[in-house]
Amino acid sequence: MLCGYPDKARVRTSTVARARRGARLEDSQMKRINQDYFYKLGLTVDPLLLIEQDANLQAIMWDLNNARMWLKWILQNDLFTLIVSRTAAQSIVTAIDSVLPAEVVDFASIASDRKLTWMEAYLIRKGVEEFETVFSHELPTLDTYIVSKKGIYSTVDLIERAEMAIDESARKGVSSAALSDFQQAGRCLAFELPTGAGFHTMRAVEAVLRAYWTLATKPADGSRPPEMAQCINELRAAGEDAKLMDVLDHIRDLHRNTIMHPEAFLNMKEALRLFDIAKSALSAMGDRVVALRVPALTSLGLSLGASIAALANAGVTS
Repeated sequence: MLCGYPDKARVRTSTVARARRGARLEDSQMKRINQDYFYKLGLTVDPLLLIEQDANLQAIMWDLNNARMWLKWILQNDLFTLIVSRTAAQSIVTAIDSVLPAEVVDFASIASDRKLTWMEAYLIRKGVEEFETVFSHELPTLDTYIVSKKGIYSTVDLIERAEMAIDESARKGVSSAALSDFQQAGRCLAFELPTGAGFHTMRAVEAVLRAYWTLATKPADGSRPPEMAQCINELRAAGEDAKLMDVLDHIRDLHRNTIMHPEAFLNMKEALRLFDIAKSALSAMGDRVVALRVPALTSLGLSLGASIAALANAGVTS
């Protein structure tokens, strides 16, 4: 039976891909496991129980090699460590190594009439029997959990790319720190930590709100943005969108003030609602931040141009 080898590139997340996505699972000890690997392992190892004395080695060499590759993967992978069944798995590899060359390029040297002896076949079968017994007892000890879908969000989206809930155009106006907080909020939602999700959601909202306030009000003294309520009131006074201000005020009144009390805790329904309303507010604010940056940059360009022209007229520049 021929079955695909474990793909190391798929087992271990690409460093380049992780860098492009930003902070994700590699920031913690948690790892995502493709359960198909266990199925493939069983699919390749179990048939070795049928190997008998006088089996033609050329006829079974690919089955043996495939099983050896999967067993080496499970012994060396960086997802989990075998403890109880490690010795049994290694015994199968050793038994196969004793009859099959280590490199595929050397398979051509196997004589067409090469057959397994009774002892060679017995050691392979015995190793598989022992491995299947102890491995079946070790698997239940691995910490494996099923994380349910939350609302319309898939588990992988919440864990790996929660920021995608924010409109693509608006993400250009959201700082990396705010995006990171929103990503953490998604992970907290996925693992049912509602108060943590609310905390990170509010951090993201407030960070973008302060950037929005700075661009819209243009404080002359370069003062730091005030508290959330004052930011909203001053943005209203500056003529910013009233509906957006109402949404932000709603978030502040019903959620932020609640989260700030140490005795208050959100439930999953409340956390999911906050996440949903926050993604809309972040999208609207992000779009507005992008729009406000354009005239600011244009104005800066004109000021620099005027200054250079004035210096040139004064004979300062060459």
